[in-house]
Amino acid sequence: ALKDDGAGLAKKINGSYRFIVDDGIWVLDLKGATPSLREGDKETTVDVTLRVSDADFVQIVTGKLNSQQAFMKGKLKIKGNMGMAMKLESILKLARNKAKL
Repeated sequence: ALKDDGAGLAKKINGSYRFIVDDGIWVLDLKGATPSLREGDKETTVDVTLRVSDADFVQIVTGKLNSQQAFMKGKLKIKGNMGMAMKLESILKLARNKAKL
């Protein structure tokens, strides 16, 4: 999804996310014409940081747990731009549709 639709998605989102999933850190950069997903760190400047357990992340990505519901239940912690966090569900929906999860 990111490879094929990344430029259009980046233009719509125009932001960056840090995912802290258990002990792993990933940065999804949707700024500019070439979006990327890469291993990250806690120092990289991003618009929003999301912290979630591995099990809950799988549930969110596969669509079995809505990201907003996860936040309300305390399973997803958000720091930073809440508006960017709200766009997460549309990103995941696109990924689900392309990956057929």
